[in-house]
Amino acid sequence: MITDTCTKDELCVEACPVDCIHPKKDEGAFEAAPQLYVNPVDCIDCGACVPVCPSNSMFALDELPAESARFAEIQRRLLQLSQTRTEQPLPGAGPDGLGAGFFSTMGYA
Repeated sequence: MITDTCTKDELCVEACPVDCIHPKKDEGAFEAAPQLYVNPVDCIDCGACVPVCPSNSMFALDELPAESARFAEIQRRLLQLSQTRTEQPLPGAGPDGLGAGFFSTMGYA
């Protein structure tokens, strides 16, 4: 789980052995995304990302602080969106289907 203190430095992306953290700089949604996200389907819970995060934004779901609980819902909705994408991308979406339209629905300006 990644929280809103994420600086998108991609150190976690480099540490991840299964490529489950997105969007990356070369993906269309990177600029619009306020932070990076973990795809829980692909994540193997190895924890490699946690110690490399300089902003302490990475948590195992069962260690997510109560004040950051909303990020579990954000992750769930991102996963749901990625699994149900159609040819109708969100407004402002990049080629991966995510963009400013999605993030505004998640409470980001």
